[in-house]
Amino acid sequence: MTQIFGYHTPHTILLATDSLALCPDARGGWERKTVRKIVPLSPSVFMLSGGYGLGLALSHQFAAAVRSQGLWDVENIFPKALPFARAQAPLLHQQMGTFSRPGDADMDRYYILLAGISLRTNPPSAHWMLLGAESHEASIERIPLGSSLAIPRHLGFEVRVSRLSGSAQDLETVKKLMEDLLRRRAQQSQDAAPPFFLLQMDANGIQERQLP
Repeated sequence: MTQIFGYHTPHTILLATDSLALCPDARGGWERKTVRKIVPLSPSVFMLSGGYGLGLALSHQFAAAVRSQGLWDVENIFPKALPFARAQAPLLHQQMGTFSRPGDADMDRYYILLAGISLRTNPPSAHWMLLGAESHEASIERIPLGSSLAIPRHLGFEVRVSRLSGSAQDLETVKKLMEDLLRRRAQQSQDAAPPFFLLQMDANGIQERQLP
């Protein structure tokens, strides 16, 4: 299961994720692979996928559609994401087939997070939108978001960051917390694996850093 942690303020978005993917192998089992789950759409918008691989495939398809239409800003890209995903998900599901693990319903879920900075506001404003489906056969829907995000759910992280004010010091606190949680999950379970990536989006654009 992809690990994603996020924190949103009016002008900044922080995201952290791992690179683990479970893929079916030729023997009918599951193979651990390293997969990049961050898909840029424009200099000010990107997507981050998690869960069943249908989400990553949809992200790449949507990125290609966005580029072919010459879209680049939040205002034009965000409204197109959900209709595109609903139209393309059934077709992709047919092409990819079903690779669920028996008894593990979480593997059927998938998520797509859009994050972007609007340059039409002064100062530039941060926006995010989460799309998700409970299974590869279910309709993808928009999922309400507050100031924090944890996939899978992590109540301790969500409660802690919800109390922050979004100051520069708070942003550094969240970065350290995200890094610590990713490393802990990789050490204590099979659900996360490096390399880990930290993304910060603000008026300066998108900054990506691979955690050492």
